[in-house]
Amino acid sequence: MAPADEVVEKAEKKSHDLLHNYLMNEACNLHENHAPLIDFQKAKKAKKSKDEKKKKEKEKKGRKLRRNSMKSSDTSTASDSGEEVEREPGSPVTMILNNLRKVTPKGKSPRTFCSLLMYGVFEEWTDEQRKGYDTDSITAIRTQDIDTLRKWHQEGRVLQAANAFGESLLHMACRRGFLDVVKFLVEEVGHNLWVRDDGGRTPLHDACWTAQPCPELVMFILDKDSDMLLVSDKRGHTPLDYARKDHWQTWIDLFGCMDFATLLPKRDYFYIDEATLIPAGHADGMIIDNLDDMFHQLNVEDEPRLSFAGISQANVPIDAVES
Repeated sequence: MAPADEVVEKAEKKSHDLLHNYLMNEACNLHENHAPLIDFQKAKKAKKSKDEKKKKEKEKKGRKLRRNSMKSSDTSTASDSGEEVEREPGSPVTMILNNLRKVTPKGKSPRTFCSLLMYGVFEEWTDEQRKGYDTDSITAIRTQDIDTLRKWHQEGRVLQAANAFGESLLHMACRRGFLDVVKFLVEEVGHNLWVRDDGGRTPLHDACWTAQPCPELVMFILDKDSDMLLVSDKRGHTPLDYARKDHWQTWIDLFGCMDFATLLPKRDYFYIDEATLIPAGHADGMIIDNLDDMFHQLNVEDEPRLSFAGISQANVPIDAVES
């Protein structure tokens, strides 16, 4: 055998042996070494799929909310999930919205708006403020110990405090109807009224959630900022939606004597431009007509053109047409 052929044969044998050893090692270590990698890849793929699903659901909710926000209704309001809260015609909120519409500038319509979708309005809680929500401060609020609260405030103690769920000392005082404590926190401590808990409820929600009506407390808050009247929580409920039904007449009598021009919202969140409103039952038709116009503007002569208007006239479901 020629020296060159011998060198080639040895090289081929060595390559074969290396490949054989590699494959054997892979086979022996498949379950031990590769299983974690396979599990990791599967978990990563599953997480990606889950994240994409969440993203699509979030986008779907956002589109639904935007559609609902364009609708004007005397008895409902959109929540952050896109759901609507139906109200009875005799509720205080319905009465207020109806009267606000009478004094709203032409071209606009008042509405409620979810606090969780308002940006740059509410104060965000800090770690220091959460630490200030302790047993001592809770007890002082519950016992209406304003002297102790004032002493702490003078010593520099943080009294604009909230728990892990965003429920503040001010929320607590309002829910118990403690007008003097609320006045102290707002006027002396400087507690911001524009705070919300994780459910989107403001101190005014709690002020309307009392066992007995507290008109003075509610009016104290509205005198500071009447926009809070139309702020809704994550369920679409405004403060007066939390009032008990057997107290409705009390609130209707209270607001019925007011000049509603003084209650007109100052923030754009609480208005809809009437020019953007889509008449009920016409939204789908408008979309179909617009799409049909778009296709006709393409000016493609050699390609078959799909007429959405024709589909609509033939009463053929859009989802039955395959692209």
